[in-house]
Amino acid sequence: MKTLKKENIAGLIVAGGQGMRMGKTDKCLLTLDNKTLLARCVARLNPQVNTLAFNANGQLDRFSEVLNTLPLMPMLPDRPPSAGPISGIIAGLTWLQHQPEEWLVTIAADTPFFPMDLVARLSQGLGVKTPLAVASDSHGMHPLFGLWHKSLLPRLQQALAQDECRLQQLIKAIGGIQVDFSGCGPEAFFNINTPEEWARAQAQQALTAK
Repeated sequence: MKTLKKENIAGLIVAGGQGMRMGKTDKCLLTLDNKTLLARCVARLNPQVNTLAFNANGQLDRFSEVLNTLPLMPMLPDRPPSAGPISGIIAGLTWLQHQPEEWLVTIAADTPFFPMDLVARLSQGLGVKTPLAVASDSHGMHPLFGLWHKSLLPRLQQALAQDECRLQQLIKAIGGIQVDFSGCGPEAFFNINTPEEWARAQAQQALTAK
């Protein structure tokens, strides 16, 4: 087991994807209980890390208005052409090379109920020499909820160059440890992809607020 200090961990909110099933909407700008999903992610993740960054593909100025209402954090674009989530993680790890922190925790911006102790539990799940831990539960692995050591950047760049972009396979090849979050409930890693799932998230939030 490895114990990491908060001061040694940076956070990355990954808002990749084109929101095709949501009418080509940037899902992180959807509101839940009068707060954007991006703002909810910041509120949940910021206390768990030393610093935060934001990643998305395409032109990032479309997020400027909402980012101006949040704590200052760098915007990290995917290097085109984007290859999905792996591009976001590469952008984060590239940024991390010039930061004092050694570790990067990644989260998906369309997952509004992720655990408030995500970082601590991923950290505790690391082996002594393991460079990666990811969340899993009864639904399987959640590869965008991971804790990545900055030394993994060349490995991910190599995978991208060889078109080996499926995160679950890559994580297994790296030897990443899966940390069980089953006790956090079925909504912990529920992500919003469709209007129906957005409605489900709104209903869940209403129950939580009672």
